[in-house]
Amino acid sequence: MTVQTGPLIDNRQLQLGRSKAEEFAFLVNGNQTLPQAASQFVLHHPQVSVVIPGTSTVRHLEDNIKALESPTLTKEELEKIALLAQKSSYKTERIEV
Repeated sequence: MTVQTGPLIDNRQLQLGRSKAEEFAFLVNGNQTLPQAASQFVLHHPQVSVVIPGTSTVRHLEDNIKALESPTLTKEELEKIALLAQKSSYKTERIEV
């Protein structure tokens, strides 16, 4: 049985989300996945001391644990994220690099 919580996502919203995620493909490499890079991005901010990611499967849990071992984002990667944030409608606070 599958339970849907929260608002329904239509195909247009799903495609938009996928295209935005593709903009961050440069963060994916043999050492980290996009969710792991996202955790590293959040932890980059000095005001953040912990990330509590959602986990709905064993695979998610394993990926979240591996995020602790994934490399920190480079200055270049943080700068590219900042540029993407400036040119799009991403809601973000100032990104320190």
